[in-house]
Amino acid sequence: MISIMVSKSSLSLGIILFIIALGANTFNPVNAQLEIPEAKIINEDDTSENVNGTSNNSFLSYADNDLGFSLEYPESWGIGSGSNAYQIVTFSAPDDTASAYVIFIPREDDQSLRNFGDEFVKENENFKFNTYYRNSTTLLADQPAFRASGTYFNTVTAFERSLGYESSNTKTLQVVTLDENSDGFIGIIYHADDQVNYNKYLPQVEYIITSFALSAAGPIISEEN
Repeated sequence: MISIMVSKSSLSLGIILFIIALGANTFNPVNAQLEIPEAKIINEDDTSENVNGTSNNSFLSYADNDLGFSLEYPESWGIGSGSNAYQIVTFSAPDDTASAYVIFIPREDDQSLRNFGDEFVKENENFKFNTYYRNSTTLLADQPAFRASGTYFNTVTAFERSLGYESSNTKTLQVVTLDENSDGFIGIIYHADDQVNYNKYLPQVEYIITSFALSAAGPIISEEN
């Protein structure tokens, strides 16, 4: 169990997105060179993608009573703490080519799931989304959610290249809901090095998403005396 204190942040959402992106790579705006399918946005009345992934792996249980969530993750995956204040826990594939982590971002000014999704995904210059779902069948922990898939772009500068860094593109899947008990947005973000590894581990991640549950009791805030 991980104890965490969460408070309202004065950072703009743009800065928050930048910090979260650092968990996988360092992202800079880029003119994409890859051919990417045209993005599509699905309205509430349309049908969502199937999220019932399956896997032959054995799964272990993970629970965080502070934020009030639980899930199951593949036994063969590594587990560690998040790399910043908004990443709660990270699960890594055995070959380290893919990872999934739980995020929590405090809500600002009674922000809606719709508005948060628009800013978190659609207005992120470093993220090219291929699909975006927010409809009656798009759920996380049996609550309304948005689900987006696409690519993060990271192009290094000439100086970074001189230090040995290389440009990269990261495939990602994001499923986020509004947890009113914690008054924030909580969800699962999946990153993979490329499309091959994305597809390889997607069934396990779909199982993680399906198993994700929220506690009705709400968060337990830990305070030092």
